[in-house]
Amino acid sequence: MKGVESVEIEVVRLAHGRDLQLPDYASAAAAGADLLAAIDQDIELGPLERRIVPTGLSIALPPGFEAQIRPRSGLAARHGVTVANAPGTIDADYRGEVGVILINLGRAISDHARHANCTDGHCPPRAGGMA
Repeated sequence: MKGVESVEIEVVRLAHGRDLQLPDYASAAAAGADLLAAIDQDIELGPLERRIVPTGLSIALPPGFEAQIRPRSGLAARHGVTVANAPGTIDADYRGEVGVILINLGRAISDHARHANCTDGHCPPRAGGMA
């Protein structure tokens, strides 16, 4: 595609996420790659409860870029589970584990805390992909 810049992103699988798929785009037109939670059992979030959900991944972005964690719209609409600091920003100099801060804005306990979307961006429009 003309005018789209490709960016190489180093992705490190941490020990507790080694069996998970790497972030991937669900379709050719998807705006973000799907992240999976690196958890052994479902996480229950009570109403208004929030928790940092580990992804089992660490990334190295080039200077001038950021990655963003965005909520899944269906999860938010159906269950009230969303990203508390949407969009969550991962700075180019951050090398720790990517965590997703989820909050349950619904009225019931939710165990749907397994997915989020990650997009990467540059000061101009979005460039490249996570995977």
